[in-house]
Amino acid sequence: MAVGALLGLFIGWSRYHVGFVTGIQGMLSGLGLGLLAGRFLKHSSSSVWTERRREMLLAFSLCTFLLFELIGIGLCQRSFAPHAWLASLLSGDVHEYVLGYSRYRWHTYLFRPGPLGWVLFNLLDIIFMIFLAMITLFNRVGHVGSKDTTDE
Repeated sequence: MAVGALLGLFIGWSRYHVGFVTGIQGMLSGLGLGLLAGRFLKHSSSSVWTERRREMLLAFSLCTFLLFELIGIGLCQRSFAPHAWLASLLSGDVHEYVLGYSRYRWHTYLFRPGPLGWVLFNLLDIIFMIFLAMITLFNRVGHVGSKDTTDE
């Protein structure tokens, strides 16, 4: 879960300063979270980490990631106030930069999604994150009960 916290702080900081890249940000976060958690679990006893426990670890790591992403956004503001940022999101006052690529160059847009749009774009990002985190986590660790012969 420490991996999720550190990765969340970094992504929150980059999201505030660089911009929000829908989909790509979630894929990179899920890839990093799954690879780092898989590397940790690969060296532990496979009998302890059943599939269900790995899924629970991933769920807690993703929740930790999302919490620390908000904290990372809050740390970038003049005064630390992630709760004020959430309140302004619910009132529709939040705008953030969104990066996109089209016609052979990068574009930056100032985006005012409103509460529903913000939830939909972040839900899309979280779906990509969960998908890649599960693939990389279970690919790095292997199946429960299987013998890993890659280290021999």
